[in-house]
Amino acid sequence: MTDQPQKSISYDAYQNMAELYATIVNTKPFNAYYERPATLSLMPNVTGMKVLDAGCGAGFYTKWFVDHGAQVIGLDFSENMIAYSQDLVGSGADFCVANLNQRIDMLEDNSIDLVNSSLTIHYLNDLDFTFSEFDRVLKPGGGFIFSVHHPFETLDWHKLENYHETQLCSDVWQGMKNAEVTYYHRSLGTYTRALSRNGFIIEQILEPQPEVLVKEINEDIYRRLTTRPAFLFFKTRIQTKGK
Repeated sequence: MTDQPQKSISYDAYQNMAELYATIVNTKPFNAYYERPATLSLMPNVTGMKVLDAGCGAGFYTKWFVDHGAQVIGLDFSENMIAYSQDLVGSGADFCVANLNQRIDMLEDNSIDLVNSSLTIHYLNDLDFTFSEFDRVLKPGGGFIFSVHHPFETLDWHKLENYHETQLCSDVWQGMKNAEVTYYHRSLGTYTRALSRNGFIIEQILEPQPEVLVKEINEDIYRRLTTRPAFLFFKTRIQTKGK
């Protein structure tokens, strides 16, 4: 990564699969018809807001925010992903290559109305550091909406022995050039405690169902998503400032 002392986990995977990811993500059932509808169901009216899309990937949410009247900063650790976001959104948003494990120097204190982070937080080393950064840049009462791998899913999928232990897991994404993607398993309590320590109150925790369209695309995936959770969604807001 540019100007960063060390690469984040899964950086190489996202760099290598960026083109394929950007090409197929809009039709992948887990993203297009499960994660996205759930995240959008949590969104407030963003017209006039200044939004940080933290982990903007190929730019879907950045464009959605722009289309709905927000001023947007798209941030991602992958230069290749940022390039695809810029191609999608054009001059409608500002973009920055940055590592959420580090201070976001480009953002001033109390300057952001809403932070959105889709399937990104589970790649980060230190929840307290990143959540405290979001606390710093958010205005009083500002919102933070994010999705992560569901801890029950990672517990079961990886046959983990200890649900409560934060630990690294790796998957090989066969549909994405066999990219090996590494992320953290964390318990629900680990997320909620980190949010509380850093001034956030939880307004909603969502465990959604997929859209019915998934059944037409892949019945096995539909059955899986209707009987066990894959992702976990949080809608939170800053309660206190200046810890």
